[in-house]
Amino acid sequence: MKKVMIIGRPNVGKSTLVNALLKERRAIIDDAPGVTRDIIGYILNTPRGNIELRDSGGILLDKAKGAIQKEINNRVLNAVNEIDLIMFVVDAKEGIHPDDTPIVELIRKHVHKTLVVANKVETMTSHDNLYEFYKYGVGEPISISAKQRIGLKFLVEELARLCELKGAPDEAELDTCRLAIVGRPNVGKSSMVNALLNETRVLVDDSPGTTRDAIEIPLNFKGQPFSIIDTAGLRKRARVKERIEYFSTVRSTKSIETADIVVVVLDASELLLDQDKKILNLVFRKYQNMVIFINKWDLIDRTDEARDQLIERLHKTIPETVHYPIIVGSVHLRHHLIKVLEQSKETYLNTKKRVPTSDLNQFVETMIRQFPPVSKSGEFIKFYYAVQVDNDPPVLIFFVKNPKLISKGYQRHLEKKLRHYYPWFIGRTLTLKFRHHRGEK
Repeated sequence: MKKVMIIGRPNVGKSTLVNALLKERRAIIDDAPGVTRDIIGYILNTPRGNIELRDSGGILLDKAKGAIQKEINNRVLNAVNEIDLIMFVVDAKEGIHPDDTPIVELIRKHVHKTLVVANKVETMTSHDNLYEFYKYGVGEPISISAKQRIGLKFLVEELARLCELKGAPDEAELDTCRLAIVGRPNVGKSSMVNALLNETRVLVDDSPGTTRDAIEIPLNFKGQPFSIIDTAGLRKRARVKERIEYFSTVRSTKSIETADIVVVVLDASELLLDQDKKILNLVFRKYQNMVIFINKWDLIDRTDEARDQLIERLHKTIPETVHYPIIVGSVHLRHHLIKVLEQSKETYLNTKKRVPTSDLNQFVETMIRQFPPVSKSGEFIKFYYAVQVDNDPPVLIFFVKNPKLISKGYQRHLEKKLRHYYPWFIGRTLTLKFRHHRGEK
């Protein structure tokens, strides 16, 4: 897939352009400069194929103040060499700007793969300013207004042409697993994403709130396409005060809802704080597929006994986690990260599986024979048949004589046996429903 990166100084409308091209609010936008900090990947669908569109933080090459701005600059400078096309965005409303000059000097070395996009062409003044950008000597500017969605169709066609896309999107790209990395601040989510990608794509800093957008980055692992989503740390609602952080939290929550697999990252040195429990319960409430990764094993005793104690503590505190894969490792040491991808791939492929009705009813017969369902009063509860009616998340309906007599304990026992008999339910929220048989009165 061809890679296109949007670069420019702060507040020229790069993230607004991303949202306009994707036709949805994916990137966080605000009047304050420096909202976007990481290189954020998105899939842009065009009639001629798909493009990996990368949004980047605003660069100030001559005015880099602070560690974060310097890191943003370095990230963009390193990424320029590996992408297929540079989309250099300038502000037509302001015209030529001193902060554009060092960026122009940079892209002159890559003029053969540069497209100049003049944004905010919304008035006669901004239209007149368009001609000033010819002085940069890096190509003819394309005029657009991301805010008013003017000129976007032509821009997409030009991107497809310059990326030499010739056919329809590859069908394999449509089967991408969206893998969301979630957790409270500073448990190592962004470091984990960088380690999985084997490159520094996401800004990492000790201060909480470094990641703001939900960042999507394509990755192919053993033939399985992934879209890795690094999310902003989820804090207690009372602590979310800034407008930008509020939208970051909304994006993170939406990423959990729309992901195929959610990887919840916990900290072995501070296991199961209140916010960890809330995040796990949020995943349960959203009926999402989940893999749990306990990070920072290197900060405690790295023994099998210590690992087993962490898992046992998790099971005792939140019993539902017994049905989900738990991997203990260290991002810093790159320990057991491959297991996260392997387990995520396996869980994702399992979402395609369905229990045949005949097989499921054979299981029910065996189950009733071995563990007869009896009410508290001693009455035998007749099971007629069962069927799986949904696959992701899996929902099974059991038609019985009197559903009200099915105890919670028997439901838990039935779920445990189902997960043992059909291992592809591991890592997934399994819903069991009990209905009256139609013949019952």
